[in-house]
Amino acid sequence: MKYRLDQVTNSSSSSFVCDVCGSIETGYDMGLSDAEMYECTNGHTICESHLDLDDEKELAIAILKEAIEKAKNRTWGSEESKAEDVLRAEEHLKAIGYEGFDDFEEILDEYEVRYNLPAKFCPICNHEHIPDNDALAYALKKLGITEDELKSEIRKNFVEEETEDEA
Repeated sequence: MKYRLDQVTNSSSSSFVCDVCGSIETGYDMGLSDAEMYECTNGHTICESHLDLDDEKELAIAILKEAIEKAKNRTWGSEESKAEDVLRAEEHLKAIGYEGFDDFEEILDEYEVRYNLPAKFCPICNHEHIPDNDALAYALKKLGITEDELKSEIRKNFVEEETEDEA
């Protein structure tokens, strides 16, 4: 039997990588807010600096509409719990329509916007930023060749160039 003689903690390290700039944030018991990042509903992780989230009302409306769709389409939980979640989101959406409503932060916190950023706010989902791997996949498809064929062509052309330069 092994005995632990030092302090026992439940800490775990986390790291987040921005899919736009490649910035890496790492730390113990770290969340997206600590890293100053968001994750969109399609799984892209993005630094706050790449996002335009000044219009909290528009963001709250978008996240509530997505919450309604998710609740309606989810395959787990009872029909009653789905209906309750839809009704709660619809009531929040209705409240936003009232003049003077300004409690957007509460809605954004409740629906965990940091982990559920609507795709319309994601620079990758709306093609403001195209990751290199997506650009490569598109180019290969457009050229009608595989990645191995491209690499072979690069090697062939590079070796020929080197041979010509040596002569």
